[in-house]
Amino acid sequence: MKIEFITNSAQETFELGASLGKRLHANSIIAFYGELAAGKTTLIKGVAHAIGGIDPNEINSPTFTYLNIYDGLKSFYHFDLYRMKGAEQFLQMGFDEYFDAEGICCVEWSERIRSILPKKRIDIFLEHQNQSRKIIIESEYEEISF
Repeated sequence: MKIEFITNSAQETFELGASLGKRLHANSIIAFYGELAAGKTTLIKGVAHAIGGIDPNEINSPTFTYLNIYDGLKSFYHFDLYRMKGAEQFLQMGFDEYFDAEGICCVEWSERIRSILPKKRIDIFLEHQNQSRKIIIESEYEEISF
């Protein structure tokens, strides 16, 4: 499955995230890729709001802690691996256990641990296009229709 979207505002990016969040199930893993300020956190705010009624204002990039955990209708694990050195550090910290923790895992800067990401995941690529965002959602193992 591969779907491409263009969003023209933060609100549209948030709404796309909410639409995706409504389609996720426990143990869903979403790997996010994109440069700084590409819209990853905004998309994740939409996902979190849809899956658990989590206040989007509570969601921020946990850049200095690697992981924020939110409890809503479903547990929500938000990783920001910008400062992580690689997969070995991720494993040493025991973070891989969250992949099977019956919640939803959103992993920003997934390229840092790509070699250990479960195959059953959703990859989301974000990039700037002038004032808009190009968002590509791909998965070999998860079928999501919009």
